Amino acid sequence: MHTTPNPGFERTARKRRFRVRSALRAEAAAQHERWASCAGRSMRSLLLTAAIAFSLSAQAQGFDRALLSGLWVESTDTTPACESDNLHVRYELSADGTVLVFKLDRPFRINTGRTVDQYSATVVRSTPRSLVIRYNSDVGDPPANYPKEWEMTFVAPGVYRWRATEWPKGRVNSVVGIRCSS
Repeated sequence: MHTTPNPGFERTARKRRFRVRSALRAEAAAQHERWASCAGRSMRSLLLTAAIAFSLSAQAQGFDRALLSGLWVESTDTTPACESDNLHVRYELSADGTVLVFKLDRPFRINTGRTVDQYSATVVRSTPRSLVIRYNSDVGDPPANYPKEWEMTFVAPGVYRWRATEWPKGRVNSVVGIRCSS
């Protein structure tokens, strides 16, 4: 059986298909907008969370600031450490916990060759009783092969030890930090 095409029917069917396709395109575009908006919010949320986590990890989060209080000396031998002729240091941790400032009681020539009365370091990470630091540019260029990161660990009340983070756990240098006064 052969039928002749109905032009009115064809036109109506095309219009209907066009409306359906248009509606599907509009729905797809709306879905994409919802997804992009949601993804954008999710991405912003993820980036904000990462920034906060990085910020907190770089700070002295959880570090007991009271450990730094007082006037300190660093000793490498058996002579009385707190004598006035030894260099004394006061440590100040910035309010946000990202910078440790070394305030010396007099100008002193540090191992970079500079004479300073204070210098600073960035806090890379911390625990309740240790700070891992990286010295800032105010100290000058360190000697060749000088470790880039140092861990200052408080091993007893009023006593700290230094270790390069590249060294095996438990290894420390010969310097003993001693609190002379509160």
